[in-house]
Amino acid sequence: MKQNTTTTIIVEAIRELPLRMIRNGILFTLGFFGTSLFSADMIVVAAYKTGEVIYQRGEKELAVTKGQIFEKKDKIQTKNGILDLQVGVNSIIRVGKFTTLSLIELLEEKGKLKVEMNLNSGSLLAKVTKKLDKTSEYKIITPTKTAGVRGTQFLVQEGEDSETQKEREKVEDGIYVSEGIVEVNADNSDKLIAVKAGEELLTSHNDLKVQVLDSFVKEKMKILESLNVISEANYKNLQEQYQKNKDLLKK
Repeated sequence: MKQNTTTTIIVEAIRELPLRMIRNGILFTLGFFGTSLFSADMIVVAAYKTGEVIYQRGEKELAVTKGQIFEKKDKIQTKNGILDLQVGVNSIIRVGKFTTLSLIELLEEKGKLKVEMNLNSGSLLAKVTKKLDKTSEYKIITPTKTAGVRGTQFLVQEGEDSETQKEREKVEDGIYVSEGIVEVNADNSDKLIAVKAGEELLTSHNDLKVQVLDSFVKEKMKILESLNVISEANYKNLQEQYQKNKDLLKK
């Protein structure tokens, strides 16, 4: 029987990576090192898209195209498609098929970032490309887990894995780490559970047990090595143009 587990993970980076590339909720808190000296809405950019992906903005439902800039409160549904999102200047995520993701908070102020996203269902692969700043926050909330990550490459699965057709290769509800450390504080455990690189924690099980990262999931996570953020200069140009357009609409 599947059990709703609350898992808490606190995120801080322990080293710089190559540029290549509450209750009943999941919470990933990541700090980013930022260079911005102004206050502005952070932008989320569709860096890659394949298949059918839509988003809802207010009452409107629109198709997603490459280069699309998303706003706070947008709700993204990948259906049978895949979407790569650059979130801020130093983070890129891959939203798997049949996933629903809502953007709750996107703020950048004097180098401090505040990001909050709701992963309602589906899968999310995440990669951070620079050393993290403890003063910033990056949160992902799901209906069944609360987590914080010490590390920069991980996968979150929430609900049934509808992307993989073969039963033996389905990814279970859980947290999977390919780099860094995840510290888990679960309701049915009186101690922190450390999930290190090359390990996984299945949160749908009654007994929360850290085990070796499944070979299929490990292979699946290799895609993170090929995900690349756009250059900081290009990101800043997009961000400034986006802000100018918003200011013009207000006049």
